Amino acid sequence: MKNTHTIVITNNKGGVGKTTVTFGLAQALAKRNKRLLLIDSDPQGSLSRRSGHEPKEYTDRSLYDCLENILRQKGNKIADYICETDNRNIDILTGDTRLNINRNEVAMVFMRANFVYKKLLDQVRALDKYDFVLIDTSPSVGAEYTQILVGSDYVLIPITTSRDSIEGIDSVVTSFNDCRTFNTSLKLLGIVFNDVSLRGAIAKDIIPEIKETYKTYVFNTIIERSVIVEKFEWNNSLGSEANRINTAFHTLAKEVLKRIG
Repeated sequence: MKNTHTIVITNNKGGVGKTTVTFGLAQALAKRNKRLLLIDSDPQGSLSRRSGHEPKEYTDRSLYDCLENILRQKGNKIADYICETDNRNIDILTGDTRLNINRNEVAMVFMRANFVYKKLLDQVRALDKYDFVLIDTSPSVGAEYTQILVGSDYVLIPITTSRDSIEGIDSVVTSFNDCRTFNTSLKLLGIVFNDVSLRGAIAKDIIPEIKETYKTYVFNTIIERSVIVEKFEWNNSLGSEANRINTAFHTLAKEVLKRIG
């Protein structure tokens, strides 16, 4: 049976490129012949669009419908809600604005210790199909966010060199520590710099500061700011093997695999 590793990509500050990191890491792991399930838990559905799925076109086959299936105890198989992508190694549970609708109910079931995301992820593991599950989260921190952490194995925190994104680290770490009450196996995978201008003076000051504070939790890989990334946002592709952004994501994947072991 596969040992499925679930990684939550999260920062409660917006604009740090969580979706870019999720998609780029997925592509790099897929090139290493890893099977992946992406879960788009952000109502904006950016990861879904980037994966070739316009959320409005999948209103009966999405993360929302999957959660409703579990909450209402409809008894449908989780495979009924998973969509394929153009990459044969990557599938997705799509996100859309309807995820905002059931957040209050998710909060209520959390209060009853009925961990809906844990049930979802346990069903994914039971499929014995995926090496990794990558979860793209919204910036908000609440009961739904806590439920995701309770069902997961690792937390990956993307940051930029902005003070806002760096302040988000402490918020994530606080939630991480709180969730370990319910999930003692939850681990902090690390912190990765994304959308960084290495020529800027700010980066030269901030990066050593963060490395000094968080030590080995900071990945060596730095995803640079680039027009290639801007094109990647819309073209659903990492581009040629030669570009440095593509290389950075492959280096990040190598580091992730080494840390997980």
